[in-house]
Amino acid sequence: MVISFEEVANATVQVIRGTSRGSGFHLFRPDLVVTNQHVLDMGSGDIVVASEDETTAKAKVLAFSAVDDDDFAILKLNKKLAIPRTVLQPGSGVPGRGIDLVFAGFPHGISDLLVQRACAAGPFRDRGFYLDGSINDGNSGGPVVDLVSGLALGIVTERRFLGGPDLEQLAEAASAIAERIGGVDTSTQISVGGVNFASVAASTSEALELLSQAVSENANVGIGIAYSIDFVVEECRKLGLAT
Repeated sequence: MVISFEEVANATVQVIRGTSRGSGFHLFRPDLVVTNQHVLDMGSGDIVVASEDETTAKAKVLAFSAVDDDDFAILKLNKKLAIPRTVLQPGSGVPGRGIDLVFAGFPHGISDLLVQRACAAGPFRDRGFYLDGSINDGNSGGPVVDLVSGLALGIVTERRFLGGPDLEQLAEAASAIAERIGGVDTSTQISVGGVNFASVAASTSEALELLSQAVSENANVGIGIAYSIDFVVEECRKLGLAT
């Protein structure tokens, strides 16, 4: 049975905690939602789950794994979201290269739900598989579904962006400039040829921080990483949430 994009959309939710915005999906039951633990760690306070029609419910964490381990969280909703909802069932194992997949989520934390096509590009260590698809911040926690069987095979977990370390160094340099400027006596202006170098340094620091943020948010090489659904299934069975 080929699953439709609309069915995948109806299985997908936005997971909100403070300023953090990620994605999630129903698995096994309509009151259960799976997401990434790092989506929760990046925010604080109540966890809110929202469907595409903006129906919301609060959620509590039933189980989770460390971000540097399997990076999943299993949530239980305090009420049902608006129907119809698709409840996904899990597959198992890593899909072979070239298998047609569908993933869904709220990229960049926008309120619009996007469902996109991808294919399995290869295994990722012992954690899951690479996706040949346009993965962005905000997609984290969303489902990766086999287009033919309709089974959930993974959780969108990472965007493979190789420039990350370089941008971190750029951000650190900008912060160092800002810190030094903060210690400058602003009552004394250092000017050469009419140029106030303290002001120039402050503007440079601000520009570097904005550049780092803009490149990080918009850079996309079309490669993502999905962690295997097997880790979640194992935990759900331990909790008696799945047979």
